[in-house]
Amino acid sequence: MSEELRKPRIYPRRIVERPRLIRELDSSDARIVLLVAGSGWGKTVLAEQWVSVEGVTAGWFRARGSAADVSVVARGLVAAADEVLPGVGQRLLERLSATEDPEREAVLLAEMLADDLADWPATGRLIVDNYEHVAASAASETFIETVVARSSVRVLIIGRVRPVWVHTPTMTSAATVELREQSLAFTEDESREVLDDEGRSVGDRRIEGWPALVGLASMVPDAPDPEVSSAGALYDFYAEALFGSLPPALRSGLAALAGLPSIDRGLATAIFGGRAHELCTQSVELGILDDRDERLELHPLLREFLERQTDESTARAPLVASVLSLYRERRDWDSAFELVRRHALDDELATLVLEAVDELLFSGRLSTIEAWVRFARARGVPPHPVFEIAEIEVQLRHGRHTTALTKARGLVESKKVTGDVAHRLMMVAGRAAHIGVREEEALGFYRQARALSRSETQDREAHWGEVMCLSVLECPEAHAHLDELVSSVVGSDARDQVRMADRQLSVGFRFGFVRHLSDSRRAADLVDQVDDPFIRCSFLTVHAWALSLGAYYEEASEVTQRLLRDTIELRVDPVLPYAYSTHAIVCAGLGKQAEAYEAVDLADRFARQISDPNGSQNAYATRVRVLLQADAQLEACALEPPDVGDALPYTRGEVLGTRALALATIGRVDEAAELARQARNSSRGVETRALSAAVDAVCSLKQRRDDIMDLCEQLIEHVFEAGSVDFAVTTYRANPELLSTLLSSRKVRDQIVYLVRRAGDEPRLKALGLSSSAAVDPATLLSRREREVYELLCAGVSNAQIARRLFIAEGTVKAHVHHVFDKLGIRSRSALALDAARRRYATSAATTSDGSLETTGEVTTPNPGPRAER
Repeated sequence: MSEELRKPRIYPRRIVERPRLIRELDSSDARIVLLVAGSGWGKTVLAEQWVSVEGVTAGWFRARGSAADVSVVARGLVAAADEVLPGVGQRLLERLSATEDPEREAVLLAEMLADDLADWPATGRLIVDNYEHVAASAASETFIETVVARSSVRVLIIGRVRPVWVHTPTMTSAATVELREQSLAFTEDESREVLDDEGRSVGDRRIEGWPALVGLASMVPDAPDPEVSSAGALYDFYAEALFGSLPPALRSGLAALAGLPSIDRGLATAIFGGRAHELCTQSVELGILDDRDERLELHPLLREFLERQTDESTARAPLVASVLSLYRERRDWDSAFELVRRHALDDELATLVLEAVDELLFSGRLSTIEAWVRFARARGVPPHPVFEIAEIEVQLRHGRHTTALTKARGLVESKKVTGDVAHRLMMVAGRAAHIGVREEEALGFYRQARALSRSETQDREAHWGEVMCLSVLECPEAHAHLDELVSSVVGSDARDQVRMADRQLSVGFRFGFVRHLSDSRRAADLVDQVDDPFIRCSFLTVHAWALSLGAYYEEASEVTQRLLRDTIELRVDPVLPYAYSTHAIVCAGLGKQAEAYEAVDLADRFARQISDPNGSQNAYATRVRVLLQADAQLEACALEPPDVGDALPYTRGEVLGTRALALATIGRVDEAAELARQARNSSRGVETRALSAAVDAVCSLKQRRDDIMDLCEQLIEHVFEAGSVDFAVTTYRANPELLSTLLSSRKVRDQIVYLVRRAGDEPRLKALGLSSSAAVDPATLLSRREREVYELLCAGVSNAQIARRLFIAEGTVKAHVHHVFDKLGIRSRSALALDAARRRYATSAATTSDGSLETTGEVTTPNPGPRAER
């Protein structure tokens, strides 16, 4: 074989320096450099020479046909920029992995990368080669334009076409230098340098400085005089002379490689075995192949020539099938599709789409999927459900939820889909129904998906969807299903643990409690290890909400700041209304009213921008609570409530319950009670249950009913048990008299003190003449007359004597004694005397005149006095 692949009697291609062009590029201060010409004008070689000087760092994006997909361009540009400025583009990549429509977000994605390029060095170069592939897509061109316009990066664009955005208004401040064919053509001296080696002549004047033709002619100087006149015909002449001079094995190998969309040494080895190394090395040495970025590139003109010479008979079918299998193993979907297209392998297309669609969707390559489906239709490929499912997936990400659900229903009803494809159909139908707020229908699809599952992974993903729908519908069986999923969490998988913590809190919210806050706090430490921005932001949203419900405002503030930063930087727009609503509640809890108003305004604005009625309803409820805490009860009641006829259960309950609390606060008790009843009938959510309890307490307070204390105590007991104490804070801030009532309750007094301190409301205690430490002392809750009776009781005075001293009836004294005993939790005069002695001792021993502790070691037990009289 080595003899057969002996070096042929041809000259290797010569690459010469082009100092006149290098000087022209170096002398320009232009930030945008364009090399625009057809194939064979030495554009890439010139660029490589220009950026190879010491001190210059270049990052290359070599575009292919897939660059018509903006996500491919985005990832390619990030990788290229990373060569110059390591670490750039991480936010873009995270966003890109979750965005529903990269084309629609082309400008936003580009802005994220441009922000990261702020520190671009003066010696850095960003190079986009084969720009004609980028130009095939308006979105891809928009991406490149935005990055260039909004950053200081110096960019070199190489291609057969000129960018449409050059010299547009957005580029007026960016100087441009452009070299086209006339400038790129070899001068006579440059041609002589290439051709005149070892006595060879300058060659045929018909070459006219075309670098590709000059280089090819230089490789076969002994070729006969051509009898053609055009440059294209000359190229074919010299190419045929070169090809004919090669050994047969090299010719056949190159002919085979010419028909493949992408080539590298590993692929060549898989095809040719032991012959591959010598074949590739020989071709690179001759200059027939270029070794770039671990890929072997055949010159486009030579590739076209070889493809025209190659017999497209069925003899090549085994090679094509083998290469297609290799592309699939490598997950090189673009090359696989191009091979299918070139060789009309229609039967392979549906299988290829099914294999590739998940990865393409995850990487945001919606345009690629759409192009493949269009190609299948144009080719007349027999209908296959995988094409329709791929279209449904794309429509969902484009926001066309109704269209997607309608198509999914039709495909399900056709009953023509089986196997793994059927499972996938049910999953995408479930997602479409869920996004369209058709939770019962979504639940049915997810259950069918579970029934069709053929693996544990398939079953688990469908089970997640089922739990989500059961939770939203507030079905009790959600708990049992969640427990099943909890047992399957992978302890070493941060994504799995964060998603589980999210779901545990979410299910709890829908059923009236927060019971996994400790797990949520642990999961918060893992968030930075999760790449998916939607999972990350979803978790931070529910975690921040749980903390704010618990009145842990300082901690919640840190989480909401982190949430807003991630949501804005990663452009996770659907989360913004809820992130800002939570931030508003936290700011109100901290007493930052101006910030709370600003946050709720943003929540409502973003909800309207993305047409999210649930977000708007949530913003209304938030605004009412902020106003109530700011003592703006009338303004809160004057807000027009949103229509909740089609709202989700928990949202309807929260809206109705919040308005009921506002109405109860201004004394419109009957209306408030009716709305609270409707809220309770709508939802069992944590917000609804807490609001209902708050409305009951406030209504009783306003009407001075006998059940005031019972309902107030029930409110506090409920919110502490459910983890929703923020609603108690909102209620007592809007109704100051409620705080006095709660503090008079021996049953919940300590909890109220804990809550007041946690919420930073000690000034409210001072306004009542109390401090948090005094409030825990039940003696401070005695009225003035009860205090007088208490002091006389402690002195051992009988009821009759107390009556005479205070000039009141003995029966009145007995009533006061009962109240004193009840408030202090004491049932005898002896116990009362001991308690009084303890208090006196604690006061006298607390400090000496110099502030040090003083104790005598002796305790005198006072005379308990007469037996208790009640």
